[in-house]
Amino acid sequence: MQNHFSREFVYDDRWILFVLTISADSSLVLFGVCAGILGAGMGMLMPTLTTLTQELVPKEDIGSATASINLFRSLGATIGVSVLGAVLNNRLATNLQATIDENPEYASALSLNIQELLRNGSGLSPEVYSDLLNLFIDSLNVLFVLSAALLAVAVFASLFVGNGKLATQNPND
Repeated sequence: MQNHFSREFVYDDRWILFVLTISADSSLVLFGVCAGILGAGMGMLMPTLTTLTQELVPKEDIGSATASINLFRSLGATIGVSVLGAVLNNRLATNLQATIDENPEYASALSLNIQELLRNGSGLSPEVYSDLLNLFIDSLNVLFVLSAALLAVAVFASLFVGNGKLATQNPND
C-alpha cells in the first residue's frame, strides 16, 4: 500500500491574507498569531517537501536531491531577504519623501534614525509618531502583498508537478 501525497495538501496560501490585516493599531498578539501561523506552516512544510523529494528520486540520487533542495532553499532565503529588504527600503523612502513634501515641518524629525524613532518615539509629537508608524506598516504591507503574489505563482506552477507517492516501510502493505 502506498500513501498518496497530493499538492493540494502541501500548498495552502490563504493564511497570508490574514497577515494583510496587520495595521499600526494591531496588537502584538495579532502579530504573534500571524508569525506563529507562518512558522508552523514552514515548520511542517519543509521536512515534508524534503521527504517527498527523497521518495521521488532513484535511491542512488537521494544525496544529490537532498543537497539540491537545501541549496535552493538557502538561495531562495538569501535572495528573498535581499529583494524584499530593497523593496521595503525603496517603499519607505518614497513614502517618507512624500510625507516630507506634504508636511515640511516633519523634515527635521524624519531625518533622524528611523529605527530609533520607531522604537521609542521620544522627541516626536504623537501625530508625527503615528504618521511614521503608519508609513512603516504601509511599506510592510507591500512586502506581504508581493510575497502573496510570489506564493500564488509558486502554487500555480505546482499544479503542473503532479502527485507523488510515498512508499511505506512494510513491504507487505
